[in-house]
Amino acid sequence: MIAQHLTNNNFVNEYMEFYAMRQAFANLQLEDNKTNALDPLRSKEMIRNRQAFKTILDHKPERITPYDLIEIAYAVNGDLYNKGFRKTNVEVPKAKNFIPLSPSNIPEAIYSVFNSYHNIWNILNVYEKEARLHIELVRIQAFEDGNKRTARILTSYNLLMQNKAPIIINGEDTEEYFKYIDDYDIEGMAKFFKFKSEEEFNIMLELYENICGGSFDKEEVDSEGVKIYKKKKYIV
Repeated sequence: MIAQHLTNNNFVNEYMEFYAMRQAFANLQLEDNKTNALDPLRSKEMIRNRQAFKTILDHKPERITPYDLIEIAYAVNGDLYNKGFRKTNVEVPKAKNFIPLSPSNIPEAIYSVFNSYHNIWNILNVYEKEARLHIELVRIQAFEDGNKRTARILTSYNLLMQNKAPIIINGEDTEEYFKYIDDYDIEGMAKFFKFKSEEEFNIMLELYENICGGSFDKEEVDSEGVKIYKKKKYIV
C-alpha cells in the first residue's frame, strides 16, 4: 500500500480517518447532490459507508475475491438486505445502454469478472484495469442497492494496494462518472480515475506536511505520467 512507504504511523492513521469520512460524504453526495452532512437522517448512511471502507482496509486482502465484494456491500447496506447477491430484479433508471443481469446469472458473471481481473486484465495499466472492473461491477448490479458505492470503495482499496492514491468522486462528477459506466467507456473512466487519484495524492501530501511538517519536492515522473514526490526524512 502507498501507506507502507511512510514511516510515520500517526500520519497513516490520521489520513485514513480523514479519507474515510470524506469518501463517505462524497459517496452519498454522488447518489444525491442535495446531501447535507449535518442531516441526522443521513448520518447512519455515512457511518455505514465509512465503516465499509475501514472494514476492507482492516481485513487487507492481498487478492480480492467476490467474498470481499459481498462484505463491502453488506457493510454499505447494513441490515436493509440479506448478505449476498440479490434475489430480485432491479432497474437503473438512468441507464440507457445496459440492463442489470437477472439474479440467476449474477454469481457466474461476478466470478468471471474477478477471474478476468486477476488473470487477464493484470497486464493492463492500473487505471484501465480498475476502470474495467468498476464498470463491469456497476453494470451487473449484483446487489439490491449500494452497487456504485460498493464499487467505489473497492476501487479505492485496489488503488491503495497498487501504490496509488485512492479516489474521491463527488456530486459534481455525477453525470461524467455515470456516462462512462453507461457507455462502457473504459478509456474515459481510466483517465478519470487517474486524474482523481492524482488529485487525492496532492491532498495526501498537503495533509502530510501539516501533520509531519516540512515540504515535498517534485523529482520525476513515472512511466504512467504520475508525479512522484519524495521526502528524504520520511519516505523510503
